[in-house]
Amino acid sequence: MSVNLAESGGALSSTSSTGAQNAVTLAIVDNELLSFETATLTGTDCYNLTTLYRGLFGTVATSHASGAPFARLDTAVFEYDLPANYIGQTIYLKFQSFNIFGGGFQDLSACAVYSFVPTGQGVSDPIAAQLATHVALDLGLVTQTPPAASGDLGGFVGAILDAIDLGTAS
Repeated sequence: MSVNLAESGGALSSTSSTGAQNAVTLAIVDNELLSFETATLTGTDCYNLTTLYRGLFGTVATSHASGAPFARLDTAVFEYDLPANYIGQTIYLKFQSFNIFGGGFQDLSACAVYSFVPTGQGVSDPIAAQLATHVALDLGLVTQTPPAASGDLGGFVGAILDAIDLGTAS
């Protein structure tokens, strides 16, 4: 498979055969998840990917047209385990851009809307699942209402108490 990363200026790295089998180089093309063992630079921002593991995680291995969207799914991609009641429901997403200083936010009315219907099982406690990933997720101050509607974060309703009791130290 040949990919052109000129749009992002990204770089791809190879992995071992075992790494590719374990989806260490997970990527998405159209709606197919795949991984690759070898990424060979063929020109400015262009790579040939070989030893492909296709149709991962229940997706369908299919042919792709030249110019099909490609994304490497690494630690720079945000992950969130959805509550089970969102599975099969259409959710709508907007991706707001901002400058390198964390300011200058794009107006939400100018952001494209993307619809997505999640599949799978979901989780009964998305906060615990997120904590288990060891990836930082800032939900705001504990004295504020969570930044999402009631139920979006596993059943929080209204304002959170000023203190959260996580147990005792021994």
